[in-house]
Amino acid sequence: MVIKLPAWFFDNTVNPKEHESVIHVGAKVFGVCFLGTLCLTAYSPVVNLAAFGAIVLVFLNTLLKKDNFSLLIQLFFANHYVFGNDKGGVFNIAALLALGFFGLSGHQVFKGTSSFSRSFKGLLLILFAFQLLSLTANVHASILGKLGGLMSFSGIILLIYQLSKIPVRKSDIIRFVTILFFFSMFELVVSLNQKYGLIGLSTPLLPMEKNIEYENDIFRCVGTFVNFEAYAEYSLSMVALLLPGIISGSFREVSKKFYYMTVGITIMSVLSIILTVTRSSLFLLPFVILVILLSQYKRMKLKAIVPYLLIIALGVGINFKIKIFDISSFIERSQEMKIKSVSDVASGNEISRGGLFAYAFEKIKRSKGLIGEGYFAHPDDYNTAHFGVPNPPIGDYHNLYLSIAVFWGIPGAVAFILIFILTIYRGIIARRIKNIAPFDADLLLGFTTLFLFFLLNQYKIIFLRESNYTVVILILLVIYNGIIRKVKSPDLELIIK
Repeated sequence: MVIKLPAWFFDNTVNPKEHESVIHVGAKVFGVCFLGTLCLTAYSPVVNLAAFGAIVLVFLNTLLKKDNFSLLIQLFFANHYVFGNDKGGVFNIAALLALGFFGLSGHQVFKGTSSFSRSFKGLLLILFAFQLLSLTANVHASILGKLGGLMSFSGIILLIYQLSKIPVRKSDIIRFVTILFFFSMFELVVSLNQKYGLIGLSTPLLPMEKNIEYENDIFRCVGTFVNFEAYAEYSLSMVALLLPGIISGSFREVSKKFYYMTVGITIMSVLSIILTVTRSSLFLLPFVILVILLSQYKRMKLKAIVPYLLIIALGVGINFKIKIFDISSFIERSQEMKIKSVSDVASGNEISRGGLFAYAFEKIKRSKGLIGEGYFAHPDDYNTAHFGVPNPPIGDYHNLYLSIAVFWGIPGAVAFILIFILTIYRGIIARRIKNIAPFDADLLLGFTTLFLFFLLNQYKIIFLRESNYTVVILILLVIYNGIIRKVKSPDLELIIK
């Protein structure tokens, strides 16, 4: 006998008993991050190896408990730190080893198929082919450097592909957002400590940048990403992701606690943007809000918006008296800019990137854009292959679109961007499905807005420079594809013998 059950039948808002609790997952996230700090060269190789082995064991423990989404959560938040990213990411390598050991022990790594579409998989293969061709054609990198670049790139693709097999359920998203709330609080504490020295510690877990010369002597917080632009871009992405569900009321329907956590995350994310003093992200913020408001105007609920506005008003009032977050720094940084046309931005002349952009254009012109020089995760290999010296003043092209054309040539660059564009298209189509759950519809709008503005923001910055941050963004893409599959999947069949 065959009984057809709708896909939502298998989506339970209550965590299954066998799944790890939020406290358990959060403890693992902290433990993995702490162990990651012991993998640094400041400690002996014995300590490094023991700490790395412990990370692998934590991931293996999660796999044995069959809580695959917990592994995804741990990887996502551990990769908010960028230490140990030079060979493809200490956390990512540990996860690959854990998956390998788990498979070799007779277990099936992840059941089911990937949430990536056939075209997505085809583009990944094209990208891998151009990575291989570009590394082969590169005459500046060493053989070991090329091998390292190929292995790190292959490892990231393999890891993301395996993670794409993990189903995304409502209960998993609730766990993800709950831990995101507490990690956002921690990020804000780290940033305030960087600015005001409240705790007075500088450790890998509480990173602080010292002896840095900032433009106009304006201090810029870097969070755990140790990069103010990446931190600002990420914070803007969290606002885009969660705002649709807040203003429609679908998050409030989950629970009041969940609703207030999402409100808290968005407010803390805006404060983080202010602390980074990153103009591009602050400039895009009102456009993100406008796009979401226009998309949700038929579904906005006053009951959900009023508490949000009251919290913001209270925060503004307190800040007016105490001046913890000073918006005037943005004005000061922008006073010397004289942008009169798009060409002023495109050339990089008015955003302090003219020389870098010209250097990238020259490299693309030299190769006729047919093939690139390859992607390298190790800083020394990357700098030597692309800039000719181990420690250049600025170690990247500061622009995603120019960078990927230099990495993989124009064909490879097109394949890379199409991965994002096709996913956005699938997300837009999926949101139009009849009788879609409001929670899923709001998440799809959030992810669609996130990646639309992420691609806009990438005109000034590049998320590929740190493999750990690369995996953070790609995991968001994995979750996005997982929700699309959940919404678009046909009715499932339950066979009773």
